[in-house]
Parts: sequence; C-alpha cells; structure tokens
Amino acid sequence: MLLIISGLGLLAISLRPRRTLPRPPAVAGVEDEIAFASSVAGATRSGSSLRRALGDGLAVLPAANVAGISRRLQSGAPMDRLLPDIAAALPTSGRSVAATLALAADDGGAVAPLFDRIAETGRRRLELDRKRRAALAQSRLSASIVGGLPVVASALMLVTGRFGAVFRFGGIATAALVAGACLQLLGLVVIGLILRRGR
Repeated sequence: MLLIISGLGLLAISLRPRRTLPRPPAVAGVEDEIAFASSVAGATRSGSSLRRALGDGLAVLPAANVAGISRRLQSGAPMDRLLPDIAAALPTSGRSVAATLALAADDGGAVAPLFDRIAETGRRRLELDRKRRAALAQSRLSASIVGGLPVVASALMLVTGRFGAVFRFGGIATAALVAGACLQLLGLVVIGLILRRGR
C-alpha cells in the first residue's frame, strides 16, 4: 500500500502542469529584444542614422514600455540621458545595448556588428532555454515511469491476491517491503526537488 501511495504521489508531482506566470504586456521578452537589435543593425547598415535606427528598433518593442523613450528620442533628447531608460526597457540585453550606444556616441564607430552580436546572443539564450525545457520534460517523463511502475506492480499483486502472500514470509519480507516503500518515498522527494528547481 505504501508503494502505491508513494508511486501515486510521484506521478502527481511529475505530471502536474507547470505554473507559468504570463509576461506583462509592457515587458520586453527575449524575442522582442532580438527583433530590436536586428532592426537597429539592419537600419544602421543601410545608412540610417543611429537615432533613426533606434526609433525603428523601439517600434518593435511593447509600446507601453518605450512610448516615453520614443517621444524623447524624436524630440532630440541627448543620447546619454536616454541610455538608462533604454537599458531598463531591455531586461536581458539592456546593459549591452547601453554600452554599445555609449561607445557609438563617443567615437562614432559602426554599431551594426555590435547589434548583430547582441541579437545572436539572444538567439543562443533562446536555444539554451528550449534545451532546458526539453530536459525538464524528459525528467518529468522519467519520474512518471519510475512512479508508475510500483503502482502497476502493486495493483497487479492486489488483483492476483499475491500482495498478502508477501507478509506470510515473515519479518524479512515485511522489512524488505517497508524498506522499498521508504526508498520510493525518498526517490519521490529527490525527483520532486529536481523538477521544482528546474522550473
């Protein structure tokens, strides 16, 4: 019975759907930041000024997050005063973008390759996140199998009447059964912690 309970508990943990909080619409995601960097790189490479390229890039971000920045940019506000707000609007790549813009303002160097690199870093981050989620899904599947096998085996023993026969072998068999249930419970805790940390 302990095996059944522990197995069902492990199955419940492993199959429980992930609780993901929706991203607020005013917060840029990694995909948005990739689009921003790619847009700025493409615009500057085609000959647009950095200020105009930034305006095009900001247009692909959530409007509520950059509306004030766009207005100040169009009104001719100094670039150094816009850098903190631009960095804050890009949670993942904001520091890199701000450093790139500061560098361009200082020496007027080409920024397209730098923004290409920022976009590529974002793509790699997305790929790593996809691999992490795939590994977590595999862990959940393994946990389901590990938790399900004792349930199936114990259910078959109950149906066939062999479960009670285990106790007729004396204290050794009972001790082995209890030890197995304890190990199963320990495995439940360990796998549950692994899955919880992976979310």
